[in-house]
Amino acid sequence: MSVKSSPESSGKVTVEAEKTNFLSPLVEDVALLEKESRRRKRPHDQKSVHPADVQEDEKRGWTVLRPGKRSTQLTRKKAHDQWLEDRIWSLLYAMGYPVMNGKNFTISFTRSDGSVGRKQVDVYAEDSETAIVVECKSREERGRRSLQKDIQETISLQNYFRNV
Repeated sequence: MSVKSSPESSGKVTVEAEKTNFLSPLVEDVALLEKESRRRKRPHDQKSVHPADVQEDEKRGWTVLRPGKRSTQLTRKKAHDQWLEDRIWSLLYAMGYPVMNGKNFTISFTRSDGSVGRKQVDVYAEDSETAIVVECKSREERGRRSLQKDIQETISLQNYFRNV
């Protein structure tokens, strides 16, 4: 299956579905959505490591939450950009969307010139009537940034999202 842009659109993207996992990974299972929701609601990441690996992880910003003989629980505050994505994902989940994106949600596509591109989609949610695609941009300190490239990529891919 190929999707080519119409002359009215930018005409920059051709998507060949058999060569890509365009909308993957999607989470549709209620239990998995609930588990993902619990993880995303927390402002901190948590992981369990062997006690011998604690010093290495502490150098990368992790702190000990609960020490143990066989495993140690570590925690660290989420980066501001990840925290923004998680808050938006949680909002859409609370609105009742039954299908949402999983971790590392990227799309691969073939441009009209033959080159292959990849696009990260920060938050994706759909139900029987709507689909929402969110691109999150954040910055810890105020300042200007050009978003023209990101906007053009989203516009180029929007026709395929409409047809899926």
